[in-house]
Amino acid sequence: MKKNDDARVPRKMKQALERELHSHVETHLQADHFEHIKVAHAAASRLEQGRAKPRAHRVFASLKIYSTDLGRVARAGLRELQPGGWVLLAETGPGLLAKVEIQEREKDYSVARVSTGAVANDLDRAVRQAQKPASRRRTQELRFLSVPAMHIMAVWSHFPKHPQSDTFTPISLNFAGLRQRRTYSRAATEKGLRRHATDLIVHWYERYQRETKQKTTEEAGKTGN
Repeated sequence: MKKNDDARVPRKMKQALERELHSHVETHLQADHFEHIKVAHAAASRLEQGRAKPRAHRVFASLKIYSTDLGRVARAGLRELQPGGWVLLAETGPGLLAKVEIQEREKDYSVARVSTGAVANDLDRAVRQAQKPASRRRTQELRFLSVPAMHIMAVWSHFPKHPQSDTFTPISLNFAGLRQRRTYSRAATEKGLRRHATDLIVHWYERYQRETKQKTTEEAGKTGN
């Protein structure tokens, strides 16, 4: 990622990062059988040899999380999303990018989860795609869409005055057929999510009906004996 100025984050969120991020990162750095961890160790070694002091962390993007469930997606698409928590794209050590999930409770913040490797790299690509000059001609807000039941995680480029121009870039494999590293319009995203959410609900309902019928039949057979 281009090393531009740090993203603006609330003071208490910065305090949470300073207080909690190090322990999460240390756990990742112990997994030195991963290639991206080897790269981070090599970068840290070069800095140490040059007697340069690395920054503890640097936040490149801060995205508010908006989430929903299958029922709301099937009924209302993206119109009933619930805000809560944050996703940060951060450099947590020399050459080590991380997706940092932040929870907010009673006006305080805590680090809930840290992911490095492929997920962080895909988040980086999606954020850079959303921040291209053509996207910045209008007032833009970067958000993070989460639909856990469908394994949806996507960078959401939101234009408050022109929401019809919103775009979504998935960063995870999912049950909606949305491809990673591909950017979708709001209309295409909403159509795909609603269709697949409805299909999943119908599938689960039909399976429930079959299981209930089978259980009833088995119980009737036991009674008859």
